[in-house]
Amino acid sequence: MLLHEEWLVIARQDLKSIKKNLADDDDTLHAAAYQAQQAAEKSLKAFLAFHNSSIPKTHDLEHIVKCCKNIDFSFVQLEQYAERLSIYSTSTRYPDHRIEVTRPDALLAQKMALFIFEFVTARMP
Repeated sequence: MLLHEEWLVIARQDLKSIKKNLADDDDTLHAAAYQAQQAAEKSLKAFLAFHNSSIPKTHDLEHIVKCCKNIDFSFVQLEQYAERLSIYSTSTRYPDHRIEVTRPDALLAQKMALFIFEFVTARMP
């Protein structure tokens, strides 16, 4: 399996995890939001791997989108989603930075992550 395919497999698993966390009670909404950030991150890194570009070791989706934009300017469309999802990389995992995630927040995060996944896969034959 090629590296970009491995990134996409893991992104798909994260998307599946979002569904499971959303099906659970509201105590797992933060996990769904975190998995959305992770699915988006891995999708974007798959695009970079597909293009043999260096993959930044960061969770900052805005930075990763910028790297993708250097290859394909249409990634500019993902900037707002990247900004919105990036907050979930740490704010859902650590008590001193934790933010409240509502069901509408988690559902929107899921929608954005799926959009990014589909956007990326549509640009890789």
